[in-house]
Amino acid sequence: MRNGIENLRVPTSEEAREIGRKGGKASAKARQKKRTYQEIFRAILEMPARAYEDDDEAVKVAMAEAEKRGEIINEIEATALTFQAKARRQRDTSAAVFVRDSAGYKPVDNVDIQGGVNVFLKTTDEFK
Repeated sequence: MRNGIENLRVPTSEEAREIGRKGGKASAKARQKKRTYQEIFRAILEMPARAYEDDDEAVKVAMAEAEKRGEIINEIEATALTFQAKARRQRDTSAAVFVRDSAGYKPVDNVDIQGGVNVFLKTTDEFK
C-alpha cells in the first residue's frame, strides 16, 4: 500500500453533486451566521455607553437582533459577543479591532497606487 492511495476512489457525478450541494448549504449557513454576528455587533455599538454597565441588557439586545434576522443564538453566544464589545469599551485594543472588523468596518488592507513613470532615454544619435 502506497500512502493509502489504493483506498481512495473517485466519486460518481451524482455523489459529487450531492457533496457539492451539502457544501453549498453549509457555506450559506456560515455566511448567514457571520452576517447575524455583524448585525449584533452593529446594534451593540449603537447602544449608549451606560447600557454596557448592565450585561443583561446588552445580552437581550444581542439576542433580539439575532431573532430579528431569523437566527437563534444561545445566551452563551450572546454573552460572548457582548463581553467582546464591553472589553472594547474598556480600551482593550485587540477586542476593539475584533469588534470593528466583525461589525464590517474593517479598513482596506491593500493600498492601490495608480500612476506612471516617465522615462526619457537619449539615443546615441543625439550625442553626435
